[in-house]
Amino acid sequence: MISRTANENWPGAWNMAFAIHRHRRIVRRACECAVLLGTTFLLFCLMAAAWTAPLPPNQNSLRIYFVDAEGGQATLFDTPTGSIAINRYGLAG
Repeated sequence: MISRTANENWPGAWNMAFAIHRHRRIVRRACECAVLLGTTFLLFCLMAAAWTAPLPPNQNSLRIYFVDAEGGQATLFDTPTGSIAINRYGLAG
């Protein structure tokens, strides 16, 4: 026969077991949220780094350089074939 004090402890034990289970669920959910947040932040950083990374120069394209020279401006054209042309604008001399 179970004593009266043992029966009175059962509801407390069940409540404790439920509280522990609930606490584990909350901790697990918090960990899942932290992992999701960390992964999202990492992906954002990688995308930002890829977006801001400079592109390698294309050697088969026309490159145009603007030079601010004293008394005017010069424009240098560098063609894909290797030819260079320069146009100078400004004061003669």
